[in-house]
Amino acid sequence: MELSGNNSRLDWRRIVAVALASRHCLGRWFDDPDDLVSVIREPWVGRRPFLPDGLPVIDRIPGHDNAFAATGHGMLGVTLGPATGQRLAEYIRTGRRPETLAPFRFDRLRH
Repeated sequence: MELSGNNSRLDWRRIVAVALASRHCLGRWFDDPDDLVSVIREPWVGRRPFLPDGLPVIDRIPGHDNAFAATGHGMLGVTLGPATGQRLAEYIRTGRRPETLAPFRFDRLRH
């Protein structure tokens, strides 16, 4: 992640840095950083979803019985995705919010 203000410019130096760091876990999936331009098909840059208190929202969308949100994980979306999905699926399936999701309710954001 790069904190560079309101900047939507794709910086290949950052992509190369992340790709090189990934070798620790993924192995040698490219030979030369110059290869990344052809290996990475859809590079993107964009904002991360953060909320004022730093916690995600995992809850039923107010006013909608059949719509749920799981957002605001910041840089931890991939890491927390499986646990979020499991608990949200339980909530959707049973109609009862699991206790573990209590801190992530929409209504905590109302002032």
